[in-house]
Amino acid sequence: MVINGGNYGGANLTPANGDILNGIFTNVGTFTIPAGATVLVQPGVALEIHAVNINIQGTLDGSGRGSAGGAAIPNATGGTGAGPGGGAGGVVGQAIHPSGGGGAGYGGGGIGGNPHDQTPAAGGPAYGTNNTLASRPLGSGGGAGGSNAPGQTGLGGAGGAGGASIFLDATGSLTIAGTVNANGANGVL
Repeated sequence: MVINGGNYGGANLTPANGDILNGIFTNVGTFTIPAGATVLVQPGVALEIHAVNINIQGTLDGSGRGSAGGAAIPNATGGTGAGPGGGAGGVVGQAIHPSGGGGAGYGGGGIGGNPHDQTPAAGGPAYGTNNTLASRPLGSGGGAGGSNAPGQTGLGGAGGAGGASIFLDATGSLTIAGTVNANGANGVL
């Protein structure tokens, strides 16, 4: 079930296993993720929880829930990852090996793709800040791998989506005995 953000007027919020949190939640009494529960973040939407108390015993999973990775395109350069630090797509292979897609940037630049027989794809530029009072952008997607040239077999893998933006703000107590994950996803073959 998708739970949309809003002003909770001091009420508690305890999402169930498999629920998806969408947007900005304000004026929450106690936000709880029970042990054994995994709660997801809505893809492509920054998550903010503003509560008196936050108690995470289970898992808040934003892995790969940021900006989309580049798409694999037959007989073409791989798609660029979305977001301000999206990695470039890999170059078409003229002989045997196309290049891999570039990694996404965030606080630092993304790593270039494996060059194989071609020019390596550029990693995404650095962006974002560690200042928690500034805007909190989503993680950018990685570039897709290049495919083989027309008339040859082979399709590059899709780029992995970036990680979610998760901001937890507790005016009382903040307890994280479980896991909060905002990693980017791996690419897909």
